[in-house]
Amino acid sequence: MACSGKHFPPIVLLAIFPAVSFFFAVSLSWGPAGNVVAFGQSPADIGPPATRPTPPRPPDAVGIRKLIDDLDAPQFDRRDVAYRRLLELGESAIPQLTEALKSPSAEVRYRARRVMTLTHEQGLVRAFEQLAAADPDRIDVERGMWLIARILDPACSLEEIQKSLDELADRVRRQLEPTSPASDAEPQQAIAALQQVLFGDFGLRGNDADYTNPDNSSIAAVLRSRKGLPITLSQVVIAVARRVGIPIVGLPTPGRYIVKYDGSRAPRRAVPDIYLNPYEGGRILDQEAWDRSFPGLDPSNVKAGTSHEMLQRMMTNLESHLFATGRHEQGELANRLRLILAAKSE
Repeated sequence: MACSGKHFPPIVLLAIFPAVSFFFAVSLSWGPAGNVVAFGQSPADIGPPATRPTPPRPPDAVGIRKLIDDLDAPQFDRRDVAYRRLLELGESAIPQLTEALKSPSAEVRYRARRVMTLTHEQGLVRAFEQLAAADPDRIDVERGMWLIARILDPACSLEEIQKSLDELADRVRRQLEPTSPASDAEPQQAIAALQQVLFGDFGLRGNDADYTNPDNSSIAAVLRSRKGLPITLSQVVIAVARRVGIPIVGLPTPGRYIVKYDGSRAPRRAVPDIYLNPYEGGRILDQEAWDRSFPGLDPSNVKAGTSHEMLQRMMTNLESHLFATGRHEQGELANRLRLILAAKSE
């Protein structure tokens, strides 16, 4: 036998089992909130159940200003704790940090600016990671261009960009009256309205005099100055046309990004595509002009670029022009963000 000892017959075990169960039932009872109370204890002996510590509440504006004051404290530990806490608070501390840039203390100004820079960079990294993870067919192009603009100007507003594009679209609609809806306009009529509003009245044009200025890659700056790179001007045309229902798409042609009216989506019947060069005032490219601009390239072989490819191309331009103009810190940030987007296509 594997083990020794007396064995009870089954009938005895059946008799013992109810007694054992009763013993445990009276030996253990349940205290408050499910705590087990052992034999001989009362629920009062156990006390309330343990609770998780409540996380500290974020400081209010007064608390944030106190942290900013501590950036100039005589003790290094106090300065360091305040600096790290402000970094943790991130965007919520930006209004008070902006005020701190006017502080008479050079130490406060320096550290406040540094916190704002790091907070801005961390926010952009997270936003570009989200952009890269999005379904390629559902990338929000205007949000992507706004994020690119924020590399140069953290305070730039998406709402202001969209408001400007909305206003331009309203002008195009008025230009197309009495055609209603504007999306029913004949291709030549729609193209003429875009040319008149965007390049005639609004004055969009290529920035030949200052081509490597990084602002040429910012849709916010382009809408203010009305000058920019071929790809940025093209995206303004596309964004306005999309609001009106005119089928304009971007073409990633070598050297100079352009747009075309997609004739397959004309309102009543398919028509030949119409090519425009936004950098040259929205000039229409006939076959002869196409051959001069893109010798040896068959336009039928140039497919519309994806949103992801377009944003990468904009980032490549911006990164190159930042380094070319000596803005190395922003160039490094642009490089980091561009690689986040590039990783998506690998």
